[in-house]
Amino acid sequence: MPPASFRPPFAIDRTSFEFTPRVQRLNEIDALFRLRIIFINKLVSFWHLQGQQFRLPYIDNRYIDLYQLQKMICEGGGMEQVNRERKWAQLAKQLGFKPTNGANIKQAYIKWVVPFENALGEEKAGAEVG
Repeated sequence: MPPASFRPPFAIDRTSFEFTPRVQRLNEIDALFRLRIIFINKLVSFWHLQGQQFRLPYIDNRYIDLYQLQKMICEGGGMEQVNRERKWAQLAKQLGFKPTNGANIKQAYIKWVVPFENALGEEKAGAEVG
């Protein structure tokens, strides 16, 4: 505890001080946010074990939410079904991108998520056999 005589001056210049408030959305506090973080952490770990640095893909200076994309593809019946029904433009739009970015969304999914899902599938299959 400092001595009673210690009275430092107020260090912020009130005339020039500015800050950007951080908006914390309620959905960032709930379980879905934690699930997203867990998914991304597992993805990063997977690629680290492959000897490759994971980087979140982005389009038009916005990151692709791979967790949401993976979830939407699962809900759409899987990648084969999404391909068959040509839903990539629709998925791009649902993620907040232009529908013309559907091919870029597909590429990012195939590059970063499909190998991860395949490895998880092999891991699950091995656990069921053993």
